[in-house]
Amino acid sequence: MATRQLFVDFEYRDHVYWDLRAHISVSTGLWRIPLVGDPLKEPITPGDELREFEEMSIRDWDPRAEPAEGDVRVMRGLALPTRIDFTCAPLAGGGAWYRAGPWDILQCGEPSEALCREDFLSVGAGARYADRDCTTLVAPVRVLTWACLEEYLPSPA
Repeated sequence: MATRQLFVDFEYRDHVYWDLRAHISVSTGLWRIPLVGDPLKEPITPGDELREFEEMSIRDWDPRAEPAEGDVRVMRGLALPTRIDFTCAPLAGGGAWYRAGPWDILQCGEPSEALCREDFLSVGAGARYADRDCTTLVAPVRVLTWACLEEYLPSPA
């Protein structure tokens, strides 16, 4: 989110525009996209830096880039229920373990031609431990992942 860029495959531009509930500024070309919790029917004020994104070609996107909290992605598929539950799992990079969950969330997964929106956000809090049996508490941790929010799912027909 720090760079405020939106990577779009031109072939699917209209679908992405609709799925993000966006407005494209005629004068600046910036996409104005509501953030999580914004009223979807309320217009976004021009110059709102948190909600304005520069459109980039999908060819310029680096798939190895780490996501940041508040990032949004739109992909093909349908939202499916997913359970997040870590009883005592090693942290990436080693040296610590964590426990978190269980939480039931929605994530894009089922193959489909439909577009599915996910936001990179905190789904809850867990705990970091110094030992592999998760008995020596080190600190609380926030759990961040890609999740679909019900307010952005298509309405049932």
